[in-house]
Amino acid sequence: MSVMEQLVVLSELGIVDHQLQEALKKKNLLPEKADRAKAGAAEAKEKADALNARHKTLLAKRKELDAKLVQEKGNLRKWESRADKIKGEREYTALMSEIGSEKRLISDIETQILESMESLDKLHKEAEAAQKISDEQSTVAEGEWEQVRAEVEVLEETIKGFEKNREALKVKLPPHIARRYAQIAERRGGQGTALVKNEVCQACRRMIPPELYLRIAAGEVVEQCPSCQRLLVTEEMAFANRGQLLGE
Repeated sequence: MSVMEQLVVLSELGIVDHQLQEALKKKNLLPEKADRAKAGAAEAKEKADALNARHKTLLAKRKELDAKLVQEKGNLRKWESRADKIKGEREYTALMSEIGSEKRLISDIETQILESMESLDKLHKEAEAAQKISDEQSTVAEGEWEQVRAEVEVLEETIKGFEKNREALKVKLPPHIARRYAQIAERRGGQGTALVKNEVCQACRRMIPPELYLRIAAGEVVEQCPSCQRLLVTEEMAFANRGQLLGE
């Protein structure tokens, strides 16, 4: 394969890659609203799960308080029944002190139970609200996706066609040139070639040396732009889709 033939294939490869990148961008943008709604649904679901976990933990604590309250009330009844049987003043005074402490403890437990009931109710309402938002956003996401599903499927087939054409063109090139192009394309957003016109690289808008331009135009060398490093081809070489080799 002559150098000129390599440049022509590279120009066609650049055109196909440009079309491929444009199709990929469009495919990624189409479900943007659906993706945002899906992300919102996931965020709301995560919040609802966290609230439900807190609710579960608080409910377990509430059960512990209920059990403790039953136990302490039982203790209080025992001590109160003993108070009627005690005749010694000192022992009676000590027991009444214990009974007073027990009543304060019971009152504190009842206050904690009341606070936990209020917290449980609040958490339950917040979790329900978060779950409702998640469900609504999931419905929106599905609706948005349905609107673009057909177009995305068409684009996916188009992309497969571009990828097939791309591989077919790469096979035509000498292996070292194909590897060189692939390395540049990977670093330059999928575009490994640039059109040079009037000694100006159309990708980076930088001048190239006149002698280099003449050698490329004559089909003598496969060379890169000194600035953006893309492989340079001329407008004449891009005969299949003249003028479509675009840069960044």
